[in-house]
Amino acid sequence: MLENTHNCVDRKAELSKLPDELLVKILRNLDATSLLRAQQANVRLCNLIKSEKALQYQLELFIAGMVDGPESAPFTLEERMARLKEYTSAWEFLDRKEPETFKVREPGIWNMTGGLLSYGRFSGTGYGGTTITTLVFKKLASRTRCIEGRVWSYDIPGKVHLMETDLYQDLLILVTTDPTTEAQSVIMHIAFHQLSTGEAHPNAKRPVVSQEVGYEAVEPNRRFISICRNYVAILCYEVIDGNRRPRDYVDNDEHLSDSQFFIIDWETGDLIWRINDAIRSFTFISENLVLLALSSNSKDAPLSGVLAVVDFSNQHRASCYSVTSALVLPMLNTDSVASEIFVQSSPPPREVNQSTAFPDPIPFSTDPESRLITVNLFVHRQLQFFFCIPLSTIRRSMCGEAQEVTRLMDCVEQGLPWESWGPQGTRVILGPHTARFPTQMKEFIGIPGVCCAWGSRCTSEYGGAGRPVLTIKPKLFDFNPLLFKRKLHEIGTDERGENSLVLIDDSSTVDNSSAMYRGTDTCQFGITTSLPYVVRKRLRFKFYVIMFNEDHLIVIHRNRQQDDDGVLRPFDIYQIS
Repeated sequence: MLENTHNCVDRKAELSKLPDELLVKILRNLDATSLLRAQQANVRLCNLIKSEKALQYQLELFIAGMVDGPESAPFTLEERMARLKEYTSAWEFLDRKEPETFKVREPGIWNMTGGLLSYGRFSGTGYGGTTITTLVFKKLASRTRCIEGRVWSYDIPGKVHLMETDLYQDLLILVTTDPTTEAQSVIMHIAFHQLSTGEAHPNAKRPVVSQEVGYEAVEPNRRFISICRNYVAILCYEVIDGNRRPRDYVDNDEHLSDSQFFIIDWETGDLIWRINDAIRSFTFISENLVLLALSSNSKDAPLSGVLAVVDFSNQHRASCYSVTSALVLPMLNTDSVASEIFVQSSPPPREVNQSTAFPDPIPFSTDPESRLITVNLFVHRQLQFFFCIPLSTIRRSMCGEAQEVTRLMDCVEQGLPWESWGPQGTRVILGPHTARFPTQMKEFIGIPGVCCAWGSRCTSEYGGAGRPVLTIKPKLFDFNPLLFKRKLHEIGTDERGENSLVLIDDSSTVDNSSAMYRGTDTCQFGITTSLPYVVRKRLRFKFYVIMFNEDHLIVIHRNRQQDDDGVLRPFDIYQIS
């Protein structure tokens, strides 16, 4: 111990002899925690950090959960700092002007990825005739990050079932299907297009790859897709009732089929990994790690769910799978059923660069390493638990050895029990009573297009009760620990201010007494969590679903509209920053 103290003193003495220019270069390579500690080390370092504009900008980026933009972006350091302060202020006070309304035709498909809202409408019979999918893309503008808005569209032959976009790679992925000669199976065609033109993407060696997938019914009623750099992942499964018919939800006589999950390198067209297992949702946490939300198909097991981290680039054996880590969610009572589980996080890991097709000079963007993982756990189809889990909590669980399993759910045996990782590293919120929503509400909850988490922010509220008009004040949570520490010195934790920033740092318990009024006795024990967060309460909307990205709040209307061509769903787009 004494030797370590002497070494620390010697290192500080050596640092104090370095010139300021060299010290600044060293300090700029530190992470946020180390930089803040260095500021407290001695008077010289403190004064140097406070006086050096580059270090102050670096600290402000950390506190905002952002990373610096490309060096090629035409902004001075002072301009970047000014825009960053304007950005953080806009999200703190949620100042918004009149929204822009964007109407989506139903039936159709839609998606929001980052700053791009996309939808497709269908024309043609589809029964022996030709179906055309008209795709419309709306790139959302940002005043603080110098992003220009743009709208364009084009037609795609066939009926598109699933789509995903990546502005930075000028990439559009479209999924269509064809029947096969085999019963209860379908060929899924995954096509790689240029987002800007609709043409085949020049970086894709194979513009279309196909996978045969089998279902108990004709097609699945759950589909998910996500992009992370050169990888695209697709998950699909069914909810089947007692008569083997597809259903919209899991109830007493329904069950979930094993999902079919595969990851493809879209540039080479190679299949990287494929598995049939109890996967219900997923999100990329790095360029080679995927977080899988697993749910047992058993009605008897008290297990609510498992979050399994898997290195999909290191799955070389067909007979078993390697699981990097497994985090077990709280146990349920024996008469409780975890009906569905959805996991989300945005943005996925990517390179910080400008797109050649969409060359916006972005000064800064959200840091993927500051992301929050959100988990929506539905119990009895009526009760919703909303888990807020920082990516750092997931990463801390990955220090042990990987385990080999023949079924992914077997990772529970060596997984981390909830008590060892959840109470201090997460926050659990009792979500809205989903039984009060119309049946069609289920199409919005938990799908990738509904972006309820971005960076360290999230929202857990949904509207849409059976009243003629419903106004709800959704809450916007922020789990950035550096932001919390800063606000702790600026405002109190008094929650009496209805339209204020509120700091929550005490523990809270979701237990059977809080769940009972929802009509069920759910948990074996109370779920107590204590992760600090900031909550904003300046919102008041009449809405169906509210979602957001880096610069916007998007409100999906509860009431659809009718015109001569059919049904429209209005989206209100509020530019915040």
